[in-house]
Amino acid sequence: MTQSNSNIYLQALLNRDEKLILKIYKEMLPKVTSFVKNNKGTQEDAQEVFQKGLYQLTARVKVQKFEAYLFTACKNLWRRELNNHQKEVRNDGGLVSEDQDNSEAILEQERWELFEEKIASLTENCR
Repeated sequence: MTQSNSNIYLQALLNRDEKLILKIYKEMLPKVTSFVKNNKGTQEDAQEVFQKGLYQLTARVKVQKFEAYLFTACKNLWRRELNNHQKEVRNDGGLVSEDQDNSEAILEQERWELFEEKIASLTENCR
């Protein structure tokens, strides 16, 4: 996906452009669905994670690589969902608010992007 497409898709989300949002779903939801299903999830799980990913994306306007960010955000959300299910089986602990969960996911994503940036700045010998 090119940088201009990333900007177009981001603007479509921010402006609630239905045609382009449908295009985002057609192009990217299958990738997320495949990942979630390959990791113990269902179609419904994938759709929920995708929705949360889109929400996080719109909350974060400084996105440079739309597709990579969205897919990574969805992967991280699904991993967190799997971890929550494991904890629920062993423990009837309290629920975490969705705002707190989304904030944590955004922070996790920012840390991951910083990590990738720093790794990319290393020379080939150091990697």
